[in-house]
Amino acid sequence: EPLQDPAVGRARRAHRDRP
Repeated sequence: EPLQDPAVGRARRAHRDRP
């Protein structure tokens, strides 16, 4: 699993940024 993947980081932040 790519740890330094910008897409993965953005996706994880997107689903973690839920109110």
